[in-house]
Amino acid sequence: MKINNIEITILPGKLSECEADAYVLPYYAHHVNPDYERQEVENAGAKGVRRFVEMRLRHQVNQQPLSLGDAIIGPSDGGKSRMLVNIICRNKEEILAKRGIYRGILSMFCQSREYGLRKIAMVPLCSSDGLKASEFMNILKNFIEKCSMPHSIEEIVILCKSEEEANELIALCQKQ
Repeated sequence: MKINNIEITILPGKLSECEADAYVLPYYAHHVNPDYERQEVENAGAKGVRRFVEMRLRHQVNQQPLSLGDAIIGPSDGGKSRMLVNIICRNKEEILAKRGIYRGILSMFCQSREYGLRKIAMVPLCSSDGLKASEFMNILKNFIEKCSMPHSIEEIVILCKSEEEANELIALCQKQ
């Protein structure tokens, strides 16, 4: 389905199995044990994950932690994506996680042309922290519907844990 000229594909599967210009990964501003998305992509060969984690730790040690909503784009250095979009959106407070997702997506769209991002792949961000996949989808859908800024993103693939979750997000996406 298309929303505002962006093809949205929702299906069950693993992020590391999808070919894309970039994988979008969620992070806390401070070091916390990784979620399954990051581990899966890193285990599939994306060495850029480790480099980002080390950079985030350097910021933390220097008392300049990354901020909620930051989107740092860098090379993947392996796996089936060329780049990684590292979004600081994970938070124990739901309202802050939602705000981080929105701001991170905005930042990613702003930088997309600079990095030539046409096809991105992601899982429902922050769903491993308790945010419902449907809430993530509402944030993404609302952002895309209202987006009028220049960007290069043509396709977003959302990979879900189950076919049931994928069907739920498809139905939500098709609602007017």
